[in-house]
Amino acid sequence: ARVRAFKLHPTTSICLQFPVNARNRTNPALGENFTGNAFVLASIMCTVTELVEEPLEHTIARIQSAKRSISDEYVKAYLGALECREKFLPSMRELTIVSDWTKFCFHEIDFGEGRPAAVSPVSTTVPEVAYLMPDLGEEGGMLVRLGIEGQYLQEFINNLYGNR
Repeated sequence: ARVRAFKLHPTTSICLQFPVNARNRTNPALGENFTGNAFVLASIMCTVTELVEEPLEHTIARIQSAKRSISDEYVKAYLGALECREKFLPSMRELTIVSDWTKFCFHEIDFGEGRPAAVSPVSTTVPEVAYLMPDLGEEGGMLVRLGIEGQYLQEFINNLYGNR
């Protein structure tokens, strides 16, 4: 629905990025007692047509393949890229970053007032991020927090509900 809302040309290349746990991808592997973030972004490229017309299983297979390909060499190259001087990446309609929070245990944290009723990122400076989060109010439910610019919102809603 997001890609359709932008009305990109069918042959436009788009990029889906997603974090991959790097803890067991390094050589030597990070120890069990390592604390802190240990992830890299992996990505797949495809055309608008491929994403919206091919079966969802094809996209899933591409994502799984990209995740499997993360190696120690990839992690080192990724870290090297983070150290380069040019760190700013402009906002891109052709990019969607998917951040899966469904396996995080945020909902189990209790600061003395009981478990939270909801968990969500407060804000993001990166509008291209789609957060997948458990719906704490519905067993097995999922919430998606998606950044989309205002001028594309109505078209996004139309595509989401099949009112193309």
